[in-house]
Amino acid sequence: MLTPTDSKILKKWPFNFLVFLLFLGVISCAHQTQQKNYNQTIKPNRFSVMNYNVENLFDTLPDPQREDYTYLPFATKQNKEHQIKCSQLSSRQGECLYRDWNETALHRKLKRLSEVILATNQGKGPDLLILEEVENIRVLRILNDEYLQKAGYSSVVLIEGPDTRGIDIGMLSRLPLTEPAKLHTIPYEPKNENDRVWMARSRGILQAQFQLPTNETLIAFGVHLPSQANPPYWREQALNFINKLKSQLPENQMIIVGGDFNISAEEDLKLGFLREKLSQSWLVSHQMGCSKCDGTHNYRGKWSFFDVLLFSPQFSSQLKSDSPFHWRLKPESIQVINATRYQTTPYNTPAHFDENKPYGVSDHYPIYAELELKENPAIAIR
Repeated sequence: MLTPTDSKILKKWPFNFLVFLLFLGVISCAHQTQQKNYNQTIKPNRFSVMNYNVENLFDTLPDPQREDYTYLPFATKQNKEHQIKCSQLSSRQGECLYRDWNETALHRKLKRLSEVILATNQGKGPDLLILEEVENIRVLRILNDEYLQKAGYSSVVLIEGPDTRGIDIGMLSRLPLTEPAKLHTIPYEPKNENDRVWMARSRGILQAQFQLPTNETLIAFGVHLPSQANPPYWREQALNFINKLKSQLPENQMIIVGGDFNISAEEDLKLGFLREKLSQSWLVSHQMGCSKCDGTHNYRGKWSFFDVLLFSPQFSSQLKSDSPFHWRLKPESIQVINATRYQTTPYNTPAHFDENKPYGVSDHYPIYAELELKENPAIAIR
């Protein structure tokens, strides 16, 4: 026998069932919209990557663990403690004392950076973006959340390292991370005590693991090698460590390295760091394409490819058609990005950012490349 409560439930059943169906429809539509957006943003048969040294991308907040004294609002610099910190810097003391790195200046730089990044891949930016000289994940998220919405980056990666200057390596990607990122410390072997002190605070190598649209795993490394102010053997040891990291991964692992290698054309000509040491184990971006490019950085009046993308050999377009590896580097896609209105000085070199000038973004140009998936029915694209 039905109770009065049961009767009420049955009377309402058609309405409740209709609400339930509508709820299922909303959930289904939400899932389809998310999947549709994902597929529109990442082409399942093409993948793009860009490396960009963004030159001192700092937020406006003081960090007691970092030497960020220059990149603070002028209003916070009016004290004796700040003056003492600036006096301890080896260069640019005036900039440390008087530069007004306020919210307006920061957001002006972020806007210009976003225009450069979104100038690629039909206005969507690269699928994987590797950045050097980022202070922290906070400023990286501001860039992503407020200026790169069109890119749809869901993975935001940055691990602060031992460089007390506060310039770290970050990554943004539309590809999902498959495990937590890690930062490798380069095992430098110094030749003297002074080098030992500075090597201890040198930048590490950022590693992140992503899932490609084919469900295959891509490992990306971000690097920022010691500058030309340091002896060449520092950079040589870092290159040896990059090759060691590669050797520790499975032989068939797809790997991309992006970074500021700080290797000048003159140094490469003399010591063969890029032409010989790296080209034996990697496809080097400007050796594979970009034949008409001058370089990414104008160092002491001469062009060099400081900024480089490295690809594991299985990305070679020269592999046989029956190779088990189906992603291929497109040599014709490799380019230096220098077409936006802010990037170049009147002398056609990369323009430093100056908040008081109508041009300037970074003293480096980014380098960009695309990979494509060769048609193969055995490859499942989600």
